[in-house]
Amino acid sequence: MSERKLKADIRTVDGFQGQERELIVFSAVRANDDGHGWKQIGFLDDPHRMNVLLTRARRGLVVVGNRDTLASDELWKSWIDYVDHHKLIVNHEGDKTDNANQ
Repeated sequence: MSERKLKADIRTVDGFQGQERELIVFSAVRANDDGHGWKQIGFLDDPHRMNVLLTRARRGLVVVGNRDTLASDELWKSWIDYVDHHKLIVNHEGDKTDNANQ
């Protein structure tokens, strides 16, 4: 059996502009609250960056993030609804969403 070396590139979303990879793992881990119940997603609310994120993976995309925080943004909410409808969301077993443990 031959050994195959795996190569990983770690970059910001902007760093992948104009490039593709077989698998993209994106960390959208951000679970902050402004103290008034409003979720803050910072740079994640940029539609251009989201477009780059969603169009760079050839075979697989893994997004790791806080569902409630991301869903506070309309664009992320529509994407979450889409992947949820197609049963593509895997939740942490402690998650309180309807489709936990899929």
